[in-house]
Amino acid sequence: MAVNRAKAQSAEPRTSIVGRPVGQSPIARRTFGKDAPALDLGSLSLLVINDNEFVRTYMERLFSIMRVGSVVTCANPRSARARSRPSSRTSW
Repeated sequence: MAVNRAKAQSAEPRTSIVGRPVGQSPIARRTFGKDAPALDLGSLSLLVINDNEFVRTYMERLFSIMRVGSVVTCANPRSARARSRPSSRTSW
């Protein structure tokens, strides 16, 4: 074992067949959130229509985390039509 370890330590670095140093990947490294520009969703308005209260609450929380401008949820599609009219958009 000691002989193999001595050979490995004294061996020359491997050469690459593709023209770049061994160990460097052509694929970009993972970008972390602090390095990526934020996506501005502040001017986005969403209307969620779902009769499941859990889903409506979940969607409201999810979109608030994403910093969406405004989120309106409705259980009834008929009431959603009334809320989506331009005259009622000022109340969003």
